[in-house]
Amino acid sequence: MRILCALALILVGCAPPEQPLPVARDAWVRAAPPDAGMTAGYLTISNPGDRPMTLTGVRSDAFERIELHATIMEDGIARMRMEEAVEIPPGETVAFEPGGRHLMMFGAKTPLGEDDAVGLTLTFLTGDARPEAPLELGVEATVRRGGGSHAHHH
Repeated sequence: MRILCALALILVGCAPPEQPLPVARDAWVRAAPPDAGMTAGYLTISNPGDRPMTLTGVRSDAFERIELHATIMEDGIARMRMEEAVEIPPGETVAFEPGGRHLMMFGAKTPLGEDDAVGLTLTFLTGDARPEAPLELGVEATVRRGGGSHAHHH
């Protein structure tokens, strides 16, 4: 038994101070025609901690794959660029919004209708997380027609 106790102590003793979790809000997925093959998702992510956090990926059971994309203006033309990761500085909020950064969602596994819920899993690297054991945050997105979140309320 003594060995087990020692192990438990080691595990507890090595736990770093608690880093506040990132906060994801206002997640929504643009309603797309079934034959579109892809759609876009939006949300805001806040970092309440005092260390940077990095969003390294998003996945969902509803889509085959999700990529992080930034829209950058080059010579007056909006171009998409895939990003490996998005850093959220301490105390800041990063918005994924129409016309800006967004989630590109490929291969919806089932047709998504308006007001359907889509579960997303966001993967973060924080000061404490190791690459092989990232922090994961679940968020529920609602399928909506284009436009902002306040366009229509039932």
